[in-house]
Amino acid sequence: MVVADFNLFGVALNIIDFSGFGLGFFGFHFVIGCLIFWWGLMVGKRIDFARRLETIFGSDQDGIVTIGEIATLMNKPGGKLRASMAGLFKKKYFVNCSFQREPQPAVVIYDAINQDVNNGVGFVMCVCPNCGTQNRIRAGSMGKCIACQAPISGCLNE
Repeated sequence: MVVADFNLFGVALNIIDFSGFGLGFFGFHFVIGCLIFWWGLMVGKRIDFARRLETIFGSDQDGIVTIGEIATLMNKPGGKLRASMAGLFKKKYFVNCSFQREPQPAVVIYDAINQDVNNGVGFVMCVCPNCGTQNRIRAGSMGKCIACQAPISGCLNE
């Protein structure tokens, strides 16, 4: 919004004063505004990707999610996913899990083994609000129903 105001100010200056200062002012702020918009789109894509991964992590049954599993669920090539996920883990988008590269690239969920559901860790059984199917997901996370694919939040014991 601030950038748009500066752009309008630059156009108004150009109309009032034909010296070209207003046009330069407008051009500079227009370029800056476009860069900010582009940066916002890139960050938004990263956040959407991280949310999709969190859904997959929350629905995992054993606490280890391999790149192959993620590639199958997201219908994307494993090599590209590996690079994107490494960047997200480096920037600390995820907590209570790590990205291991050896022996097989996978995400290890630390709190998947712990069954202390009162502290929001471990796995819990949740009933899908859409179809009523029982689903086992990680406490405090998001998942998808195994029957109807509706979103489910990581509820505590129900």
